Amino acid sequence: MGTRILSGMATYIFSVRGEREKDNPDKKWARAVLHDRLAAGLWPLNKLTPHQRYLVAGDQVLFYVAGNADPDKHHIVAIAELAGSRVESVKSNDGLPAWIGSKALSYSVPLRKPHWLKEPISLRALVPHLSFIQNKKQWGTALQGGITRIPADDFAKIMEKRGR
Repeated sequence: MGTRILSGMATYIFSVRGEREKDNPDKKWARAVLHDRLAAGLWPLNKLTPHQRYLVAGDQVLFYVAGNADPDKHHIVAIAELAGSRVESVKSNDGLPAWIGSKALSYSVPLRKPHWLKEPISLRALVPHLSFIQNKKQWGTALQGGITRIPADDFAKIMEKRGR
């Protein structure tokens, strides 16, 4: 396991996409993909996912819908807490992670205390106020890679916008 960059709880944004039509003619929107992951209590990680070695129990996560075709695009739709560090994914008979079906995935991180937001939070509207987004014009690039570590202040700014 890697060394923590900072001590204490860390805050992240995990990006989720719906299934691509070429992969599945009965594709699921991002919300359905996220529902399955939260129900399983696991988040998939591939070998190149950033920050994965620093993830530990107690870290806070916001779930962001990436992509341009999804009804929830550019919104934070749920929150959760990490229940532990990354673990090797359970493999199915064909060698793929049993619940995700991708050869590139070999780890997952356990989740707990998932909570769906009453109203999705538009990240686009908050871009001017978020320090982790350096390029305000092409702000989506700040969320590439699947996991983005964000400062606690930015996490708090996003959470201030959630519906009660």
